[in-house]
Amino acid sequence: MNYWSDYQQAMPLLFKSQVEVALVGRNITEGKILDTAIESLCKKSDYLIYDRGHEAFSI
Repeated sequence: MNYWSDYQQAMPLLFKSQVEVALVGRNITEGKILDTAIESLCKKSDYLIYDRGHEAFSI
């Protein structure tokens, strides 16, 4: 997740707007953007894997 931290530091407004649109909506606490985004990404991934039946990916 270093990429997200670097991205947030380099372009904070763009990062925040993209996280809001793609993951969390407008209700995001300023100091917890990364934590909220990761939590939301995990929930969306769980939904796609366990509820929709998509296969998990691995690196």
